[in-house]
Amino acid sequence: MHRELLEQYGELSSTWAESALASCLRRLSTSSLSEEWGVGVADAWTDGPDAFCVVYRYMTVAKTLGIRMTQSGPPPVADTADAGRFGREVADFDIGEPLGTVANNLRQDKNGVDWWGYLDADTPEKTT
Repeated sequence: MHRELLEQYGELSSTWAESALASCLRRLSTSSLSEEWGVGVADAWTDGPDAFCVVYRYMTVAKTLGIRMTQSGPPPVADTADAGRFGREVADFDIGEPLGTVANNLRQDKNGVDWWGYLDADTPEKTT
């Protein structure tokens, strides 16, 4: 699935979200940090022009996680002007690291995905 998503989003770059997501997926496929934790990507999509979502699992944890990141999220945020750099940082320092205290604030959706990041009132859903 990760390879298919990378092919789908790897060629897109018309919006900040598409560029950031493509960079995040590329980094997850090559990063030693995500490899160390056994990160497997189940799905990913853009959520408008300035947000993206990644659904993933750590191979050693029986929980499916989702993260939604935005260009204009509340502080503290990384430098978001460079979408590629932001996507790589999300891969390395958000998805590629253990949850820590974030695990106390996960929001589960109707499909059992535990979400975190910059969430709206409703948990993210992929539109088809």
